[in-house]
Amino acid sequence: MDRTHCNQVRAALLLTCTDSRHPAHSPALPRHFLRCAECRALRTYLLYQLLPGADIPDDSCALCESDLAAYADIALDAGARAAAAAYPHVWWHLWACPECAEVFAQTVALSVAAASGALPPLPMLRAASALPHREIGRRPRLAAEAEAEDAQDG
Repeated sequence: MDRTHCNQVRAALLLTCTDSRHPAHSPALPRHFLRCAECRALRTYLLYQLLPGADIPDDSCALCESDLAAYADIALDAGARAAAAAYPHVWWHLWACPECAEVFAQTVALSVAAASGALPPLPMLRAASALPHREIGRRPRLAAEAEAEDAQDG
């Protein structure tokens, strides 16, 4: 296995044992991770260091996606270790899924940009009274209404 990639993955994994507020997940890491048994073993070892007695978490995209935003918020506010402890299934899954790691990286980038004021403000919506009005005439009769009226008349 390419030691450069192993070293990058291992450094990122070890960062999750700290209070770093700079999440290290990226889509490139899971691609290496899926091919490297040594890096996967380190992930398992670190899970047991972070959460003694924990079971291997469910590794589903749906479960990860449901808690991804909260995981990102905790990672940015309280650090990587706190996020991993609060959402171990997200931490676990991000190491194995390039797609979810990409969504996480984008979520973090957007959160950081929003917090720093780098995002432009959303355009203001026009008030409802400023929208052009069209008089709405009598609504079209439904077929059932027409039949009921015809039955009464006839």
